[in-house]
Amino acid sequence: MFLLRVIKCDDMKRRIIITIDNDSITDLDALERISEVVKGGKVSKYKDVEQYCFVTTFKDGTKTYARDKKNINTDSFVVW
Repeated sequence: MFLLRVIKCDDMKRRIIITIDNDSITDLDALERISEVVKGGKVSKYKDVEQYCFVTTFKDGTKTYARDKKNINTDSFVVW
């Protein structure tokens, strides 16, 4: 699992958590997939909170899932 911290100028912390649920997916592959999802922007909405696309399927069959936001400053993803 990765924990990437981005610190904004006003010292408010944001987190991106990535869980890899498939041993054949490398750390780099997971980062690249999540990078593509993040580039697409926050296009889904759950309980009036914008978030990244819930499920993305790539041509090679790899999928990403954006978990429901429990904390406004944390985005969590699963790659499988």
